[in-house]
Amino acid sequence: MPSFHQRAFAELRPTLECFGFSLAVEHFDHHAFGSVYVEYRRRGTWIRIIWDGKESVLLAHVSPAQENVWTDVEDMRGSPPKPFDRDLDDERIERLRDAIERVAQGAG
Repeated sequence: MPSFHQRAFAELRPTLECFGFSLAVEHFDHHAFGSVYVEYRRRGTWIRIIWDGKESVLLAHVSPAQENVWTDVEDMRGSPPKPFDRDLDDERIERLRDAIERVAQGAG
């Protein structure tokens, strides 16, 4: 059975591809507690799905293409940062999918 982050990566991939994103980078860092990220790109926008192995949390960040300035897709502008969402279930994947869809639609 795949780990939670592997399942999440697989389940979020079709959503990203539907919005025109293509997988560009897969990065595994054994020395960073097994942290992993996958990066999807389309013209103008990059999205990273991140498994933080130290914190055991699944995150998604967005950056304008080639600027390397990453923002959590779940943060609302003008709001203070929220604590990590530590859920490791289908609902967590759905919340990330919803946030990714909002970002992808807004980033046009």
